[in-house]
Amino acid sequence: MLIKYVIMRNFIRYFILILTIFLTSFMPCLSIENLKIENLMFDNADGIIFVETKGEINELNTIKKGYLKEPDRIYIDIENSILTTPKKEYIQKYSSLNNVKISQFSTNPDIVRLVFEYNNNLELANFKVLKSNKGLFIKLKKDTVKSPKLKTVYNNTKTEERNVYCKGTKAELVQEKEADDTINKVPSSEILNEVVAVTKKDTEKEKSKITASNYYISSVSSAKNGFLINGAGKINVIPSFKLTNPDRLIIDLDDTIVNPEIRNSVYNINSENQTGETLKIGQNNQSIARLVIEGENAKDYRWIISPDSKTMYLTNKKNVINTTMSDINANLKKSAYSNSNGQDIIALTFDDSVCYGIFEENSNLYLDIVNLETFEDEILDPIKRAGFEYKTIRLALDKFRFIVPIGEKTYNVKTNPDNTEIRIATKPVVKERKSIGSILLPVAATKKDTSEISNYFTVVIDAGHGGSDVGATREGIYEKDITLKIAKMIEKNLNKKKVKTYMVRNKDIYVSLADRSIFSNEKNPDLFVSIHVNSSTNEEITGIETHWWKEDSLNYAKSVHNEMTKKNKTWKTKDRGLFKSQFYVINHTEAPAILCEIGFISNTGERNEIIKEKRQQEIADAISDGIYNYLKTRK
Repeated sequence: MLIKYVIMRNFIRYFILILTIFLTSFMPCLSIENLKIENLMFDNADGIIFVETKGEINELNTIKKGYLKEPDRIYIDIENSILTTPKKEYIQKYSSLNNVKISQFSTNPDIVRLVFEYNNNLELANFKVLKSNKGLFIKLKKDTVKSPKLKTVYNNTKTEERNVYCKGTKAELVQEKEADDTINKVPSSEILNEVVAVTKKDTEKEKSKITASNYYISSVSSAKNGFLINGAGKINVIPSFKLTNPDRLIIDLDDTIVNPEIRNSVYNINSENQTGETLKIGQNNQSIARLVIEGENAKDYRWIISPDSKTMYLTNKKNVINTTMSDINANLKKSAYSNSNGQDIIALTFDDSVCYGIFEENSNLYLDIVNLETFEDEILDPIKRAGFEYKTIRLALDKFRFIVPIGEKTYNVKTNPDNTEIRIATKPVVKERKSIGSILLPVAATKKDTSEISNYFTVVIDAGHGGSDVGATREGIYEKDITLKIAKMIEKNLNKKKVKTYMVRNKDIYVSLADRSIFSNEKNPDLFVSIHVNSSTNEEITGIETHWWKEDSLNYAKSVHNEMTKKNKTWKTKDRGLFKSQFYVINHTEAPAILCEIGFISNTGERNEIIKEKRQQEIADAISDGIYNYLKTRK
């Protein structure tokens, strides 16, 4: 009996030990959620296939590749993954692939399988699967050969006939103020016949245009929160313009041919928010392709170009900060400045291919790099030493914005084939000179009237929190209410001094941090100020603080904080000083920006003071005086 007991006890011990080892090794699998695979996005110029996923790719998502015959196929199995949509087949044209299929190959284990049926144009050695924690990509060809030759990708010197656009399945003529006046000299019927004639050309003839034109649009697809334009060659964008009734954004691609099979097509946005925009594509004339985004938010759309310049992603500007188009992370390597024939030329060089977007707003040219890993201010010293005017903003960890004031200038942006160099050239517009007889008179320079700063200074005032975001709270008192009252007082003070102001919110509504920054950037103010009330778990802490982040904001912060400390002689609270802080709104706004913490709601004594109208007015007066004094130094 004793022997049986000992044997049984040892068996239980060994069983528990083995079970523990098994569970220890197996539990990590249980704790990590399966990768969700949603869709495939194609660069149909034999470039890259993007696998849209939710969740991070981890060590459990093993990738297995194999080959099948009759017909020739390559399959890829992604372990521990789930396909969130029904199985799909993607038919390919003008590609080294005939079709691509995706399906849930098995469950338990969960495996998603991609099958690529290929033709003689595919070199198997070039078919590669790239995996990172950010995404999964399939490359079908070698990297672009590096070349020093730069091509124009964006400029405002083009004056082509741009006023035929496609609506539904019919090409319509629209007379627009923005269009070149020469279009009005051409009968409508001739222009329409020209567009229709182009659309009737067969596919084989159009294929020959791929090499003749700068860019060939092979397909358009709805992507997550936007649209993808896929093609071959290098994209060259002409500055967009807006139309109303209905709201539309017009984007023209120069020296571009559209696949006849998709001309006059309409695409609906595939958006989580279902904002309802549509994209229409057509051949505006024999050298310009036209993209028309229509809908309530059409004017807010921006574009991003892939590292190989073959894919354009169109999305609402709010989504740009979360956009990833490449697994490549580039670094800014060097910058240079030169002047040639009256042109200011700056060059930015990167150690790898960049995704970029360009737009013009508020007399500025904005260059966004959306896959920049590191950026050091010192690298831009050659441009700074030359006295060339520019600004930089770090939009997110991997997103960088370079801003060039353009005013009345022509500009031309060029990149090399692999997008490792971007060159911006600007030149003042030459104005006609009046003459008396044979004598030319110089054009008088226009200057801002500096008799009053109100003639040209504007300030955006941001009342922190609002709506469902109440901010810090104690005893039923909300930060959002205090900040709004003080913001309105600042507005009134500055308006009395004839300084123009814009309120991010003037009532109790919710405004996201991103929207606050976007609002300010669209207004293009001289200064931005955000009002907040502080809080701490230590109820003894009191005091005022002024926060800044960008170097161009430090003197502004000092001016405002100096006025706050003067008032503090009567407030008798602690002067906690200036802080360099990376708060979202003062990091993502382009204007010099500060954030004022006007006291601690968590301290009973200070809370009782800052809810009084007298104290709030004193705070508003101090901030207003600091702003006004700083503006006077910029006259």
